[in-house]
Amino acid sequence: MGKTYILPCAGYDRPGGKVTRDVAELLLKSKHPHVVGSVAALVNERPGEVKDFSSSSVICLDGCSMRCASKIAEARGARAIQSIEVSEVAAPDEDDNRRAQRVLEMLETLLEGLMSESKHSVSLGAVADREEFLTEKVDKFTLRVKSGLYYSDNDFWVAVENGRVRVGASDLLQQSVSDIYYVELAELGHRFTLGDDIGRLESTKTMIEIIAPISGEIIERNDQLESSPELINESPYDKGWLYILRPEDMSELELLKDAHEYIQHASQKAKHELGKRETGQSR
Repeated sequence: MGKTYILPCAGYDRPGGKVTRDVAELLLKSKHPHVVGSVAALVNERPGEVKDFSSSSVICLDGCSMRCASKIAEARGARAIQSIEVSEVAAPDEDDNRRAQRVLEMLETLLEGLMSESKHSVSLGAVADREEFLTEKVDKFTLRVKSGLYYSDNDFWVAVENGRVRVGASDLLQQSVSDIYYVELAELGHRFTLGDDIGRLESTKTMIEIIAPISGEIIERNDQLESSPELINESPYDKGWLYILRPEDMSELELLKDAHEYIQHASQKAKHELGKRETGQSR
């Protein structure tokens, strides 16, 4: 993996900005291997700062919804930007130490994701296509697993998006259940823990519960699925998403599989299901 340039907000006189400064200080004290940048040095175009910035992936720590650090990074032409907004990760009524810890946990999750992608740039038994999917042939079926996501053993995926997470059903799940004709989603504001039922899918073959792959609160749901449930079959990683959540504990992502681990799991699961069908047909 190349260097990662971490750019904290410069508004240290504001609560969110102070939290990003605290996170930066924690990183420096821990001798973190990545570069902790400076908005002032970047704006003033210090040669060393610009070199580190232009040669690295960039993670911005934004203190508020103004997203000043991200806007500066975008204006300077960063090659790849991810951002963490303090207000979306940590509650305003928490003390500064706890807020800084939450932001640090989220940052470490993003860094681990970058490291994981780098380690698995060459897939094991799976091929990444041009759209960054891993594919695996199982009998007459082709499994597609999107890179950069986390996956549960129940076949739901999680995408980290600026302190929030998006959840959906995997390609294996939609192929297994066949044509989905009804989706029941939980209400906005519903809070739950990992493993809870948060809705259900009904198809021409079966009915399954939507099992929460991470603890949190529902802040957005894909209501389009009520009139067009087939989107899960047609576009499981895009238009067929289920929820956007405010996660309770980002460390739970460590319990999930990355794309390379999951495609091995999904392949074995699909072969097992095919074996059961063939055994049943032969009786």
